[in-house]
Amino acid sequence: MQRMTIVNPHGESYRVPLERAGAFKVENMGISIGITGAMVDKLGRYEDTGLTPEEIKRIIVENGKLHKKID
Repeated sequence: MQRMTIVNPHGESYRVPLERAGAFKVENMGISIGITGAMVDKLGRYEDTGLTPEEIKRIIVENGKLHKKID
């Protein structure tokens, strides 16, 4: 699966190029404007884990080390 996000040059935040975002819709939701769609669903699933970005980075590093041991 291709990533939706790209790390910005300074490495502290991300962006989603529209060609990677999949289908999304901008909606007026009463007093605010919001977006819905694939990228929002993916972000929501990550947020539902309750993990911080630092915890996710640690898990990725640990998985990489595990894959090197197995391979």
